[in-house]
Amino acid sequence: MLSIWISMSKVKYNNVLISEFILNKCCFLIWPYNEKIWGNILWKVQREFIEFCFLISSYDSVKKKYLGEFINVCIFNEKAKKEAQKALGSIPVVFHIICYDDIWLRDTGPVFVRNIKGKIQSLEFFFNGWGQKFFFLCDNKMPNNFNKIIYLKSKKINYVLEEGTVTNDGQGLLAVNKCCLLNKNRNSFILKRQVNVLFQNIFSYKKIIWVKHCLKNDHTDGHIDTLVRFILPRHIICMKSYEKNDPNKVVLNFIIEKILNAKDVFGMILRLKILPSPGLTISFNKNILPATYINFYIGNKTVVIPVFSSKYDFKAVKLISKVFPNRRVVGSSAKFILEGGGGFHCITKQLPMDSLL
Repeated sequence: MLSIWISMSKVKYNNVLISEFILNKCCFLIWPYNEKIWGNILWKVQREFIEFCFLISSYDSVKKKYLGEFINVCIFNEKAKKEAQKALGSIPVVFHIICYDDIWLRDTGPVFVRNIKGKIQSLEFFFNGWGQKFFFLCDNKMPNNFNKIIYLKSKKINYVLEEGTVTNDGQGLLAVNKCCLLNKNRNSFILKRQVNVLFQNIFSYKKIIWVKHCLKNDHTDGHIDTLVRFILPRHIICMKSYEKNDPNKVVLNFIIEKILNAKDVFGMILRLKILPSPGLTISFNKNILPATYINFYIGNKTVVIPVFSSKYDFKAVKLISKVFPNRRVVGSSAKFILEGGGGFHCITKQLPMDSLL
C-alpha cells in the first residue's frame, strides 16, 4: 500500500474542488427502496425524501411551474421506478436505473472537480463502507456505475475517500477531520503529511484546517459535513450546545475553539457563524442519533435544513436564512433519514454548472 501512495504522490492532477454555494446544473438522489436496510420505517424515510425533492424543486404557485433544481433520481429497477413516479407525483424528475444498495450518494458517488481547462471532471475514489463497517456490493462500485449515467470524463484515484469528509471555501482552503481521514479503517498506510501532499496533487488546495472530533454514534467517524461547512469564501458555520444533556457538548466546544483560531489562505481570520445544536436526539429504538443542522443542502433557489422536532429547529433555520439572503431557507424533517446515519447533504450529489463562475 505504501508503494501505491508513493506513485500517487508523484502525479499532479491540476484539479480544483468546486464550492457548493455556486449554481448547480442539477441534483442527483437515490430513491430509498431497500426494506432489508430500513425495515418498517422505509415509508417514513420515503416521505421525508419526497418532501425534500418538492422543496428543492421550488414550485412557484403564481407562475405555476417549478423553478428550482433539475432533479435526477437513481432507481434500482422498473418496479421501483413505478413506485417512485407515483410517490413523487408532479415533481419533474428524470429517472436512471442503476445498481445501488443505500441512499448515501454524497459518499458512495464520485467527486466532481474542475480541471485545468475549466471543465467538470469526475474522480472515482474507493468506497469501503465507512471503514468496513458495512458491505454493500453495489455501493462499493457506485463511482463507476454512476459515471455511466452522467457521461463525464473520469479518473480513478487509488485512495478511500467519501466526499462528506471534505468542505472547501472555493479559494483553496479545505476543512477535514483527522478522525476520518487518518483512520486506519480507510487508508491504513497513510499519515497526515502524506494526506497533505496527496490532496495538494488531487485538489490543488492551498491550506487545510484539521479538526479532530465526531458526533456521538456517528458511524462515518466524523464526516466534516456534520460538524463544519464553508458557506462563502472565508465564512464557515458550526454548532454550539446549550443543553447539559447534549452528548456532543464537549466536542462542539473543541471545534469552535479550533475554528476561532483559523485563517484563510490570505491570512485573514475566518468569519464564524454559530448555530445551536439540536441537542439530545433519540431514535425510535432508544439510541442516541448524531443529529446536526450542518448537513443542509444548498439548492439554486432553496436551502433545506434537516430538523428533528428540537426546540432549536426554528432558531437554526432563522440563522441560516441570514447567510443565504437570495435563497429561500426552510427546515424539513430528517429524523427518519437520520436513523440511517445522515441528512440531506448526505443523500444528494449536485452537478455544478459547466461554465466558470
